[in-house]
Amino acid sequence: GMDVCRACSHFFKRAIISRKGDSYKCRSRTNSCPIYNGRNLSCRGCRYAKCVSVGMVYDGPLRINKPTQMETRNIELPTTSAASFLDSVGAAYRDSIDRRRDQERILLLSRGDFTRIPHPTQELYSASHDTALATFDITMSEAHTFFLEVFPTLLDLPQAEQNELFQLYTLKFSVIDGYYRTIKTWGNANDYVNCSALICANLSSIDKWISKSAGGSQRAALLGSVRDYTKQQLELIVPPLQKADITDTELNALLTLILCDIDSPSCASDSVISRLENIQLQVLDELQQYYRRDWPNTSDCSIRLCNLLMLRHGVRESASLYYEFFRIRFALFDVFETELAFKDLIL
Repeated sequence: GMDVCRACSHFFKRAIISRKGDSYKCRSRTNSCPIYNGRNLSCRGCRYAKCVSVGMVYDGPLRINKPTQMETRNIELPTTSAASFLDSVGAAYRDSIDRRRDQERILLLSRGDFTRIPHPTQELYSASHDTALATFDITMSEAHTFFLEVFPTLLDLPQAEQNELFQLYTLKFSVIDGYYRTIKTWGNANDYVNCSALICANLSSIDKWISKSAGGSQRAALLGSVRDYTKQQLELIVPPLQKADITDTELNALLTLILCDIDSPSCASDSVISRLENIQLQVLDELQQYYRRDWPNTSDCSIRLCNLLMLRHGVRESASLYYEFFRIRFALFDVFETELAFKDLIL
């Protein structure tokens, strides 16, 4: 009976069903983050507290029921055959990486500011911060192609809803893409982080990586903020990623499940929610079949699924940190003024 947006009503319902709402902590440790319609709601602790303070109550079933035949008859599922949808996600992702590598080689040759990083099996380079940022246009373009290919059931939504879904998805996609390949390539994130399909950032040389002119008179503050942000990101996403030790199939599931987390009121229509719920059900069903086939030990299956869902939460938190960091840096430092696609995504 409360006058709240659909995104917050679904957030509150998920918090109650998962029984985790009371454990959510304030990201800024102030317990006073602004929570209102139209804002990127990155602090779960303050968002949940606001839901409770205005009097929201959920008294429905404490489990998510599958939609009835009546609810799903007009909504096309991605597929019905075992594992075929997750297989298609994996194939589309691999094709996307191959296309990105081809385009990034052309970019690197045009700029000339790169050196090969020794690695026994991978083609990797170090390049300037500006060149690394320029690859984001390539990532966005290929992520959009991936999005359209993998989620065709979303293509009949209004264009504005498609655009916002893609914008929210791209940040989380970038988090998974970069850190997953970092761990696969290096085994850890102690020295390098993969920031594109071919370029790695050397974490011990942040001051050399970012151009000397970046930040102007506030360069020291910029470098300090970059180091703090990098430290927070590594602490947030690397431990659950290493603990989950996800397989290719679980990566494909994760690349899909992150789409189903909606935090924006403007793209939380009934039509959007119905489609995303059906996509999520399809993925979880295929995951269950995969675990039964390849991980017959029930205990192992439960642990792996739990770790995957914890990683999914970590990706959401990491994407929120990503958004807030760059939004603030656009306002304070004149660093990314030429990277308009990246700036448009954040702002």
